[in-house]
Amino acid sequence: EIFRKREREREKKSLPIMVDHSPTTPLEDEYMPTKETFKVEKSKTEDGKTLINKRYIVLKRIGEGPFSVVKLCKCAETGKNFAIKQYNKNILAKKKELVRGKDGKTVYRDSLQDVLNEVEMMKKLHHKHIVKLHEVINDPAFHKLYMIIDYCDKSHIMDWSDEKLEFSVRNENNRFSEEEIAKIFS
Repeated sequence: EIFRKREREREKKSLPIMVDHSPTTPLEDEYMPTKETFKVEKSKTEDGKTLINKRYIVLKRIGEGPFSVVKLCKCAETGKNFAIKQYNKNILAKKKELVRGKDGKTVYRDSLQDVLNEVEMMKKLHHKHIVKLHEVINDPAFHKLYMIIDYCDKSHIMDWSDEKLEFSVRNENNRFSEEEIAKIFS
């Protein structure tokens, strides 16, 4: 009952969704809202590295997906490493699919809207074992959208197979036990 009451209070305050298994530990004290920036300023450092908004020094490319590139960056102010997920909004806006709308009618939706929905979801999530979205840089006059997220230096726990078109987990039996999941989210 205490947990339900706290959830109702969070909904009223529009605080992020937080996974908290102990009703006596207030995680709200640890919450830092996602910074939203609507201007992109790109420049170069003295050693030729890209500097975004005079704050993030892009160090190297660490991954890519079908619609994004992920790069390691360092905050010029704090020295902390982050991952910067970079999307090309022009490409996302052109990628359309037919979906059924809330009213039951078939409508077109572009992939840019999917990314913006992902941003909105990530802004609400807050848990020590979930990657945090620290900043969104979305300049309406610029063709790229940047998501500044936690950098996880131990790599990913799942691999994608283009042949099988499925994910596989990185452990012996290709699945996590309930105990392993409990450890991750405790």
